[in-house]
Amino acid sequence: MTIEERAVSYLEKDKLLHIDMLEAIKRGFAKIMYAGEDGVAMVETKENTQYLSVVDEAAGEKLMEFLEPRTSVLVHQKFMLETVVERLQLKGYNECRQFSYHKPEKLYTPVEGIEIRTLGTEWSSTINKIYHLVDSVEYITSLVESGVMHGAFIDNKLAGFIGMHMEGSMGLLEVLPEFQRRGIGVLLESYMVDWSREQGFTPYCQVFTDNAASLKLQEKLGLEGSASCVYWVSR
Repeated sequence: MTIEERAVSYLEKDKLLHIDMLEAIKRGFAKIMYAGEDGVAMVETKENTQYLSVVDEAAGEKLMEFLEPRTSVLVHQKFMLETVVERLQLKGYNECRQFSYHKPEKLYTPVEGIEIRTLGTEWSSTINKIYHLVDSVEYITSLVESGVMHGAFIDNKLAGFIGMHMEGSMGLLEVLPEFQRRGIGVLLESYMVDWSREQGFTPYCQVFTDNAASLKLQEKLGLEGSASCVYWVSR
């Protein structure tokens, strides 16, 4: 059994929790440092983010040797948080739930008067100004250039947008204030789910546990949520 096969065997025991790691492997940008029945440590090569999942603290202690200090880690078990923060000299974390779509049905249905287009680089600075969770026009531009940013237009005016982060998760969903409460968010994520599947991906996203509106949106669209959380531990 190859190291990749060992990793997938472990991760598929809780597919909803590990969808991010499974997709990184499937899409070909995972460098697996360790894989066994007790856990997986790996790095996604797009942004050099580390991933850790283990069965218990003893396994976590063993796999810590594969992780680099002062480099972000996506931790899949809460009991490893304190160890990761202290040992890798990191500062804090954000708690998320993973949601992914596994049903055969398509979600997107066009709505008259609303056009969804793939966004070009002329929109990079606009997206960067509007989207508050990312403050890097270079990062936004790289996403736009890779063709993963999509916008909803009404009367040729940008009403909202959505995209895919470098590591493969859907995100960057924003609806401009004057177009809110018109179902634009539902329409955009539905489109993104179908678009992702057309690329051969399993659509998934990570939602902050205090974002009630986004949590409700995932359930409305039929995405399945992980029972436990993942933790972005950063510098």
